[in-house]
Amino acid sequence: MSLSKSERESIILNDARGIQHPFYYVSQSKDGKIYVRKRKVPLANAESDNIKVYGKGEVHEAHIKPSVQTEPPKEQEEKKPDVLSITNQELIAKFVNFIEKQTESKNPDPPVKEVETKENVQFIENVKKQLPP
Repeated sequence: MSLSKSERESIILNDARGIQHPFYYVSQSKDGKIYVRKRKVPLANAESDNIKVYGKGEVHEAHIKPSVQTEPPKEQEEKKPDVLSITNQELIAKFVNFIEKQTESKNPDPPVKEVETKENVQFIENVKKQLPP
């Protein structure tokens, strides 16, 4: 059974968007032609593997998503006007610690090495001054 033109085009477009079809793949020849081929083995998808298929006459329970909560939402804390969040401050602190370890210049020429090391130390001091307490 071959694909219709619209099915073929949708598979090609979705593949270009990064969405892979479970039963077909897109290939391109050396001369630039685009082919849609059937996969020998369908793609394994974690979401589709968890879907249970029931036959006629089988009774199944409705699935309830665990992410849906019946509790009323907690009051949200007021957002601080501070632009820097705690995670950003921690990231900056880690960055400064990393730079402190790398302050010594790797230039083999001694006078240039001293100048670059001084510049690095001064940069670290300026960053520390700009950090909030």
